[in-house]
Amino acid sequence: MSDIFVFKRINFFFTKIATLTEEEKNKKKAHPHIVQKKTGSIMVKFFLKILGELTNVTDLEPVDTPESPYEYTFQIECTKCRTIHDKDIHMNRFEQHEMSGSRGEASFVFRCKECKNEHSASITRTNEKLVIGANRPATILEIDARGLDFTKFIPDGKFQALGEETGTKFDEVDLEDGEWYDVDEKTNEEVSIVDVKWTISRS
Repeated sequence: MSDIFVFKRINFFFTKIATLTEEEKNKKKAHPHIVQKKTGSIMVKFFLKILGELTNVTDLEPVDTPESPYEYTFQIECTKCRTIHDKDIHMNRFEQHEMSGSRGEASFVFRCKECKNEHSASITRTNEKLVIGANRPATILEIDARGLDFTKFIPDGKFQALGEETGTKFDEVDLEDGEWYDVDEKTNEEVSIVDVKWTISRS
């Protein structure tokens, strides 16, 4: 067998490997979900929305500051085994918790007691507020979740609103019962928030 023939065979072999490698790269670019399956649960974005009837108040939003963080309370379900967690979970946007395997931090880290998988969620407060006369819900929170479904929101924290004409600040608004009433001392008129509805949608 001549040296030229051997050289051609070796060159063909390495060219074939290079071609296969390039094809594999193209497949990964065209189908990124293949890589996602190897690295963990797919991230899903949820949106917490509120709609209600406001009278003489506007700009309804959670009281959510570094000094007084709002504890967002939810009911959750594991997407791996579809177990509904038997206790409400709480998280705020100022605390971060480490995920196992040096995978970073999240607002909430949870290990399902049934399937033992670890899941996580991170929350971001939007700039939206519910204004008087609104005919569509205001999105007040975005949730990036892995391995979790957020099935229900429990509004057990404090909210705040402003007098529509006076600017009076009401920062003890309790919406746990779906309605709230007070009096604006600057006008001696009743202010209220009723028919409150919470929805959780996903992208």
